[in-house]
Amino acid sequence: MRISLGTVTFVLLFAARVHAGTIRADVDPLAYLDLGAQAKYASVGRLSTTRSSGSLISSGTLIAPDVVLTAAHALDGATALSFHVGGTSYTATQWTPYPLWTGNLEAGYDLGLIQLNAPVTGVNWATRYSGNQERGMTVTEVGYGMTGTGLTGATRYDGQKRAGTNRIDSLTAGSGSAARLMWMDFDPPGSLPNNRSGNRGPTALEYLIARGDSGGGLFADTKYGTQLLGVSSFGYSLDGTVDASYGEQAGFTRVSAFNAWIDSMLRQFSASTTPNAVRWLTRPGLRANDLLIEVPEPSSMSLAFAAIAALLAARRRGAAPRNWSSASR
Repeated sequence: MRISLGTVTFVLLFAARVHAGTIRADVDPLAYLDLGAQAKYASVGRLSTTRSSGSLISSGTLIAPDVVLTAAHALDGATALSFHVGGTSYTATQWTPYPLWTGNLEAGYDLGLIQLNAPVTGVNWATRYSGNQERGMTVTEVGYGMTGTGLTGATRYDGQKRAGTNRIDSLTAGSGSAARLMWMDFDPPGSLPNNRSGNRGPTALEYLIARGDSGGGLFADTKYGTQLLGVSSFGYSLDGTVDASYGEQAGFTRVSAFNAWIDSMLRQFSASTTPNAVRWLTRPGLRANDLLIEVPEPSSMSLAFAAIAALLAARRRGAAPRNWSSASR
């Protein structure tokens, strides 16, 4: 988990174990498990990243028989990667973040590709969306993130994949078809406050990604079938506590803006005759205002979060948070 202590608080969606996103407090939790288990989302799997400092769990989406699309920050510092999907684990032979990824979440370059050691069998890979009508779409978020409700925020993990729905409120980091980021918020039901943007009504299975969902897929049902629109990137909060509770927002890297690069890399992966001999390097370092923290085991997580909260509180005393309407986000 990385926290960027700037005028806006971001939390990258990593966790030490497998988790799954926050849900409406007034809806049966089983509905989110059932949605995540649907065959059309079977391409989303669990990604394990090994670093010199330890291991992390995130998510990824199979987009070719042996290629996974995920968040670039899931690859940072990786010495080994494995992807579990369809009941089988595969190891990575090579991986690469998008070339312009520097760790700056607001730039919208948080995506990367992984080639596996063998084609995945028994799972259909995701079809990528290539249109430009994402804004306003009802979408489904899928991944392995911490779970909880909109009232409590993400508080626990249980090792299960979940999915839930939301609407894309806005696009930033570029304009029109060149925009690289898609945003949505966690709308509360009824008369509860905290709607930040876009449509004020929640979807029937309103949901927001949480720690552990990084790299997971954002899908929509189109006239061409269920297609992959985005990659889960980060959480956003105005109050300094990013826990995926009601009113918080999340950013997703927009797949349609990167289809040409993805296609180019798929050709390179396919042409590679010695995959074990090539491993693309990840970015060399973090921005000056980044604080990289390895998340401890669950029994110690409260201590780490308390320390983070103290740092955030100190930072907030020196600078006001940027609000949602800021054109320069």
